Amino acid sequence: APDPPVDYYFGPFDECGKQSSHTNACSKLYTCRFFLVTALITAIVSYCLDRLIILKNNLGENKLHMIVGSLWILTAFFMMIALSLWSTFITKDNRKFFRKGSETHLRVLDWKHGQAYNFGWIGFTLQVICGGLFIFIGWVF
Repeated sequence: APDPPVDYYFGPFDECGKQSSHTNACSKLYTCRFFLVTALITAIVSYCLDRLIILKNNLGENKLHMIVGSLWILTAFFMMIALSLWSTFITKDNRKFFRKGSETHLRVLDWKHGQAYNFGWIGFTLQVICGGLFIFIGWVF
């Protein structure tokens, strides 16, 4: 007898194919995960650089603001890639990704974006605005 389907919430950090028996292919999900983690690391590095007194003394506060703002825009770029991959994954490739004939999620092929996706785009927009303002402040003042 086949194993009963395993049924868990499915998001970018759920282990594809292991926690859910509905999945077929995982490469786009892993790429989405890579860009989410890269964005997080870039954001953490930017906050650490902003707090280093030695950089403020050597570069000056204005240049440091421009570097940190550039890192924030780079973070937003990585987030945009991850969110776009997730959007394509959920809307376009959903039928290719999930196995048909799943008995536990009868409407698994109709899944749409969740609230976390919307908050991701809000975070992307705020990251671009804040990065741009930080670069502007470093440039003008």
